[in-house]
Amino acid sequence: MLPPPYHNRSRLLAVLFLILCGLPAAAHGPADYAALYEETSKSVVYIENEAGLGAGVIISPDGYILTNAHVIYDYESYQALDSFVLLHDYSDAEAEIIGYDHYSDIALLKIEVDEPLPAAKIGDSSELKVGNAVLAIGHPEDFDYSLSTGVISSTERFETGPNLGVPALCRLPWLQTDAAINSGNSGGPLLNDKGEVVGIISWGNTAGDDSGLNFAMPIDLAMLIQDWLRDSETGTIPWGVLGVYVDYVVNEDDVYGLWVNQVNRDSGAEAAGIQVGDLIIEYDGLPIYDTYFGCELEGTQIPITLIRDDEEMILSVTLSAIGDEGFLR
Repeated sequence: MLPPPYHNRSRLLAVLFLILCGLPAAAHGPADYAALYEETSKSVVYIENEAGLGAGVIISPDGYILTNAHVIYDYESYQALDSFVLLHDYSDAEAEIIGYDHYSDIALLKIEVDEPLPAAKIGDSSELKVGNAVLAIGHPEDFDYSLSTGVISSTERFETGPNLGVPALCRLPWLQTDAAINSGNSGGPLLNDKGEVVGIISWGNTAGDDSGLNFAMPIDLAMLIQDWLRDSETGTIPWGVLGVYVDYVVNEDDVYGLWVNQVNRDSGAEAAGIQVGDLIIEYDGLPIYDTYFGCELEGTQIPITLIRDDEEMILSVTLSAIGDEGFLR
């Protein structure tokens, strides 16, 4: 047994060890939000137009900026708005709208620059797990460059988006977070604990029981969409539809499906042989549980399982372009 002085010293060291282990890290780790904010906030911008303001994030030093479609689009006049970008140093520039997509709520802007801009680091949203720490930077209620923190609540909420004046035709995967989101955060970055952009903030609920239920487009999909927008001649994404009008039903055998009540002329559905009265029970191998499908591009071939005259069959449908048909599926 150790002599009393050494025994007491051992007990003291053990206590000190426990105390030190309980202290927060001083210079690294997700708790160091101040350093992450300092590192990342310069890539966040204001976007202003006659409809209001939002946020955006610089994704390349030559002036490309990601934001939300609803930040730069007026859903009353159905037109894109002339917008100005205000940088972190409060210099401003007129934005060129490269393109926008209502269904993902993503828009790509470009400003002219004299010198390289502080571009954000792009992360990998596929690596996110529920419980990962995240940060949101934006301008909620015009309180500029505000930071909020939270966690990833879900990595794959299949939703139809904010639906601000456009038909909800298809469902995309969204990140869900409890980080505080308010008007003015729209279009800003959702960041991981490395300071990398993992999502583009889109919409949230700010009151009542739904407070803390907020959504961002995963950056992997947002970057894919901005690539498509750069390559698009029209500045839009060519999402596809079957070309049918449907009602959600449950038949006498408790089979959930979509009853086809109209087939659009010259649509992919018509070409594949879908008929009025068919009951669609699977879309791309997935069972039907509401009237929305996953978003796919025009020209994509999708297997459709349906019931006709008590007989189950599979048809391959080449998706048609989304037009002005309202809630055409």
